[in-house]
Amino acid sequence: MALADLSDINQHLPSTLQITDLLDDPWQTDAERIIRGYLSNVYSAATLASWSTPGGTPALIRSVAGRLIASKYYASKVSGEIPDWNDYSDQLYKEALGILEGIQSGAIILVEVAEVPTTGDHISSEDFYPNDIEDPAPIFAMDMEFG
Repeated sequence: MALADLSDINQHLPSTLQITDLLDDPWQTDAERIIRGYLSNVYSAATLASWSTPGGTPALIRSVAGRLIASKYYASKVSGEIPDWNDYSDQLYKEALGILEGIQSGAIILVEVAEVPTTGDHISSEDFYPNDIEDPAPIFAMDMEFG
C-alpha cells in the first residue's frame, strides 16, 4: 500500500534528486507504519485501513508520508557526499512528526475524515488503576514505611 505518490514526495526534494519509481518502495512501508502507529489511538482501524491508496488518503497524511519518504530518500542519497546531510533530512522528518503529534493531540483535524477523532483529552481518573471511587484514600503515602 502507498500513502503518497511521486508528486507528494518529490515536492520535498531538490529537482536534481527526484524519485522516479515507487515499485516495492521500503520507505512507503516505513512511512505507513509510522503514520498508523501515531494515529492508531486517534482513528479506528477501519478508517486507517481505508487509506490504502494516495487517492483515498487525506491530503495532510499524504504530505506527512511524502515528508517521511523524502527524508529517508534524501539521507540515503547524500549522506556520504555532504557533511550536513542530516540537517534537511531531519527537518523533513521533524515536520512530519510534528504534524502527526498535532493530529494526535487534537490540535490538527483531518477535515476529509468523517470520523470524530479520539484524543488524550478524554482520559480521566477512571482510566488508571486503582480507581476505587468508594475509598479515595491513597494506597501509599510519603510518610508510610515500605515493608
